[in-house]
Amino acid sequence: MASISPYLTEQSEREIDPFKLKANFELSYQGSIPLGKGFVIAPDVAREIIDADKKYERVIYPYLVGQELNIHPRHESSKWIINFHDWPLDGGISPNPYKGPVASDYPLCLDILREYVYPERTRRKPNGEFALRKPLPQKWWIYGDKRPELYARLSKLEWALAVATQATKYIAFGRVTGKRVYSNAIAIIASDDFSLAGVVSSSIHEVWARRYGSYNLMLIRYSPSDLFDTFPLPKDFLVDLRIAGSKYFHTREEIMSSSHIGLTDFYNAIHNPEEIGSKFQTFRELQIELDTLVARSYGWGDIDLGHGFHTVSYLAGGDEVRFTLSETARIEVLGRLLELNLRRHEEEVDQGLHDSNVQRASGRAARASRTSNTTMVQPSFDFESGASTPAISGTPSTAILGFLNAIDGWCAKTDVIAATGITDGQWNAAITDLITGGRVERQGEKRGARYRVVIEEAK
Repeated sequence: MASISPYLTEQSEREIDPFKLKANFELSYQGSIPLGKGFVIAPDVAREIIDADKKYERVIYPYLVGQELNIHPRHESSKWIINFHDWPLDGGISPNPYKGPVASDYPLCLDILREYVYPERTRRKPNGEFALRKPLPQKWWIYGDKRPELYARLSKLEWALAVATQATKYIAFGRVTGKRVYSNAIAIIASDDFSLAGVVSSSIHEVWARRYGSYNLMLIRYSPSDLFDTFPLPKDFLVDLRIAGSKYFHTREEIMSSSHIGLTDFYNAIHNPEEIGSKFQTFRELQIELDTLVARSYGWGDIDLGHGFHTVSYLAGGDEVRFTLSETARIEVLGRLLELNLRRHEEEVDQGLHDSNVQRASGRAARASRTSNTTMVQPSFDFESGASTPAISGTPSTAILGFLNAIDGWCAKTDVIAATGITDGQWNAAITDLITGGRVERQGEKRGARYRVVIEEAK
């Protein structure tokens, strides 16, 4: 493996993308994609139905979206959603009749879906075929992507970590628990380990995510496949790190609850040099303690992290000050993390954990424009000179549709990204919109997922 200097410059950083690591893969999940606006119901409707019959609590869930994760002190949701899991419509007739719960047991909710979801899910092409892939029209009362693996994991945990994945000001993980449905604009880290919670909440992870994330103007998109799956976690967590992680989250939760503020307003105060209130200053000291313990978990006690209010290179224009590591420490940490990512990947290859089609996190388009004196806008495509990927003009959505239109059959995500050159972050945002809008079909989950274009009915 080529030697990587830890003192990476902006130019040299741009030439190397980290690999996705198998060790992280089973921890991160995207939320559900209902595929039908009628699944979401107003709070008063939800309350009226549940008041009429308590059994409806089995199929009406709080629905947490990214905005409410960031603005509510306890990450509570104001939206509600109907959830029939993977239940059949009714018991049916067979030698061995189904004896579990069925959607028709809950007619008040089923009638809502029949009126508002059924027409959308069963629309047809000009030739009479369903516009959406099987089984979306046939099982119109069930979500397009249910994420059964996610909810099965969550059922075994006391709590998990949630982060807004679409354009957000801060990378802030909140602790979530209880019976909920999470929207596709939220990523879940399925762990209730305060050590891991501390690592992803540290400035060590922050600088990695800021470096390899994609941006929409000044707001970052947190794509787990780009930013968490590539992040080399410490091999061993210090005992003190678990204690510090617990203190970090409990202190933050107490401040947010007593101050009636959410994550965004909380970190607005933390990063404001004029905010000198004792509770916020105490939390800054907790951030220093947490970052120091995370660095020590890597064996990097020699780095002077240089905490303070610094003008940061990744925020160009107007709001550049953050309470974080010094620029010297940032570059040092990035270099060591990248070197560790490459080494971990090499070890996984030696163990036979990767096939020949190894994926890197491809954030070049978003990173190429990142300089301290320009306003950052996430470009549609911005290929490096001499890159072998063909330059395709337009938005990520049009690039995906253009490629899928030219292919007869199902395509893997890796094929689309390789052909179009879009980043993982752009893919995640665009494919979600395309699926939700009924323009692209999906079958399978995770690595087995395949995609194809849907022919829209003529209007």
